[in-house]
Amino acid sequence: RKFWYREDLGVPVRSITAPGDEKKIYIDPRLVPGIVGKRVLVVDDVISGGATAAATIPFLKRLQAEPVALVVAMRQGRRWVSAFERLGDGWPDRVVGVFDTPIFEPVEGGWAPIEGA
Repeated sequence: RKFWYREDLGVPVRSITAPGDEKKIYIDPRLVPGIVGKRVLVVDDVISGGATAAATIPFLKRLQAEPVALVVAMRQGRRWVSAFERLGDGWPDRVVGVFDTPIFEPVEGGWAPIEGA
């Protein structure tokens, strides 16, 4: 969090990258006027569980922007789908990834994809 970010321009999220810790996503207050009434594209590096990325959609709507899609470099597994299904409006289909990878677990002799994850 940058010191000039405002608490009212943040939303709490839970994330697999910060289990047990409260995490917030913020928007720089200087950017808000530029997104009001605009269609916006959300960009992230990786989506796995989807909680953080999915939280950005209603947050941006609250700021009067219109999120149209999420673009990520990597869609890891399929766990993120349920978080986006809860948003409605066909959101799982609006999550575009450069590439998809399974989620792996350690097994004797190496790693194996977790079926259905």
